[in-house]
Amino acid sequence: MPRLRVLGSVQLEAFGPLPDSSHRARLAELAVLMALVPGVTPAAIDEAIWPDRTREDNQVTRHTALSRLRRWMGSDEAGPFLARNSLQLRIVTDWEAFLALVGAGPARTGERSTAELVAALHLVRGVPFAGVHPRRYAWADRLRVEMCLRIAAAGREVAHRAAVADRDLAMWAAAIGLQVMPGDEQLAVFQLSPRLARLTA
Repeated sequence: MPRLRVLGSVQLEAFGPLPDSSHRARLAELAVLMALVPGVTPAAIDEAIWPDRTREDNQVTRHTALSRLRRWMGSDEAGPFLARNSLQLRIVTDWEAFLALVGAGPARTGERSTAELVAALHLVRGVPFAGVHPRRYAWADRLRVEMCLRIAAAGREVAHRAAVADRDLAMWAAAIGLQVMPGDEQLAVFQLSPRLARLTA
């Protein structure tokens, strides 16, 4: 099944022929939108991906883009990973994998095992949506904030648990959190002195 990574630079690993480089970034954004916003409508896609076009232009552009994305996604014995006349993708995302490991809500992080939280942090390659054009992914601003908050929370939890017994793990977890929340003072203290941070928490 195709894989989509957004916890860092956006990467789409699919099975069809790679599209022309001039279309690739926009098609990847289209895939991210459909994968991470369940039930997204054609009108919402148009507003997010092509906000400056007319409604009539958008309809043609959207159909063309979906066809290109469908070819890029490829297919298996069950059919295309992006079904025809559908906005439903069959795809695996690192964000969904992260949420499965850390729990359904921010308050659940402390209930997960250290191994699960460490596995979630290993999915993080940098700031979510890193390197995208500044005029793209405006629709994902709130999602990006949520991702950063959840990553930082997991980093703090692991750093707190490991501060005494595994200093290296505590510093690593704090460093992952600081990638996405560089102003987090607690994470900064954990990275410098995990034992001290645990004592003062």
